[in-house]
Amino acid sequence: MRRLYFGAQQRIHTPAEFRQLLATPWVSRTSHLALHQLMHQGASARLGLVVAKRFARRSVERNRIKRVMREFFRSYPETLVAESLPSARTLPVGDYVVRLRQPFLAESARAQKQLLRAELGRLFERFMVKA
Repeated sequence: MRRLYFGAQQRIHTPAEFRQLLATPWVSRTSHLALHQLMHQGASARLGLVVAKRFARRSVERNRIKRVMREFFRSYPETLVAESLPSARTLPVGDYVVRLRQPFLAESARAQKQLLRAELGRLFERFMVKA
């Protein structure tokens, strides 16, 4: 099994970077998530996550949501292949912040993960470019 890492170069770190991205209008959204994007000339795409306590009260739930988001971002090309979309597409280099807009009301953790993965796919779908 191939190990996927989410290293420091793939994360947005400082509050100033988050403020800059969140000041831009959302570019894509679903019923539960909003995506903010800022293009740059860096080496790779970077991700920031905002999961407010008011939308996911328990830390277990917030951590699960962030874990699924990071997993999706790391394995994005492989996810697209699995969903039978063209594999020669990739995410453009830029900074992305995914923000939780509403609570996920699912009866189980498994259902929540499935719903979250489906929404993430719809959220990032329009940003794919030919590699």
